[in-house]
Amino acid sequence: MFKIAPALFTREITARVPVDGGFENQTMKVTYETLASDKAEALLDIKRGNQGMRDFVSAICVRVDELVDETGKPLEWNDTVKAQLLALPYAFGAIREGYLAAMTAAQAKN
Repeated sequence: MFKIAPALFTREITARVPVDGGFENQTMKVTYETLASDKAEALLDIKRGNQGMRDFVSAICVRVDELVDETGKPLEWNDTVKAQLLALPYAFGAIREGYLAAMTAAQAKN
């Protein structure tokens, strides 16, 4: 039976974080919301430019777990942490790519 309802799903994703001498793979668990096609298209309208992509990623990213601060202290998910995380280009890109990979895999299996 197919449910017509917003779908939430969680994936562990890896971000390649720049460090001296290269990169370090760091993981996080991202809970995504599957956006309806019309909402995704409106957010990604070419006239909206980079702001459209930022709004799209903010909309699909419901929650991220397994986050710590620079001292290793666990962080509680809130709007401030979300804004800090999405401001990091390597985190932003990993979150976006995790969603797109999940949507591509879902379409390939249909």
